[in-house]
Amino acid sequence: MINTCRKVVKKVFVGNLQPDETVDAAHEAGLLRNLDHPGIVRFYDSFIEAEFFCIVTEFCDVSVDMVLCVNYFF
Repeated sequence: MINTCRKVVKKVFVGNLQPDETVDAAHEAGLLRNLDHPGIVRFYDSFIEAEFFCIVTEFCDVSVDMVLCVNYFF
């Protein structure tokens, strides 16, 4: 079965991570992977590539600003 869900990769510059920081990031990624709620963007994976911490999530075509704006005015 092919998963057709659109995903996005966010790359965060982190420079050179220390070993303990890598473990902390992996632990946090594990916690995010277990979250399952319709109001939370689905987390799929994370990895380190050169000086970037990369986070793979579901694609969300509505910005946080738009959600906050709608909730503020209605």
